[in-house]
Amino acid sequence: MGCCSQNLKFTKFDFSLELYDLTQDEENPTKFEFKRLSIAHTEKIFDKTLSYYIEETKIYRTLGDDFKFSINNSLFYCYLNTNFAVVKNFSQVKDLLPLSYENLFKISIVLTRNYNNLYLPKIHLINKTKNKGDLNNLKIDFSDVMLNRDYIFDPN
Repeated sequence: MGCCSQNLKFTKFDFSLELYDLTQDEENPTKFEFKRLSIAHTEKIFDKTLSYYIEETKIYRTLGDDFKFSINNSLFYCYLNTNFAVVKNFSQVKDLLPLSYENLFKISIVLTRNYNNLYLPKIHLINKTKNKGDLNNLKIDFSDVMLNRDYIFDPN
């Protein structure tokens, strides 16, 4: 009858929203750390989009009432029952329906405003972090990427 299968998947009826700031090390501009600003736990509701949950939970309350998510200032890490994240920008996930993803258990929102100072494509940030299940206090170093970038632009 299949009642005792090893590959059972459990539907999650709730998920958490986490907001992180990506802070740059003052002494080394190629090192960054993720600092959790806030967290909210909520139930998945029929026909409610991620934009609804962001507004409902006020996850951004530490940033001020006039803060607006955009394609340029944030990345969204969607965790679907694994330690690997599906990373998207705001325009790709604002209409996401969490209830339609039964294994979705967490969405981590990373503010990337300081990362833009490096003039590096966000793909470098995504590649170094997409396999991390927990971003809290995670430290990453882009010195290897910066060295490669300097080498590419070196005329000699």
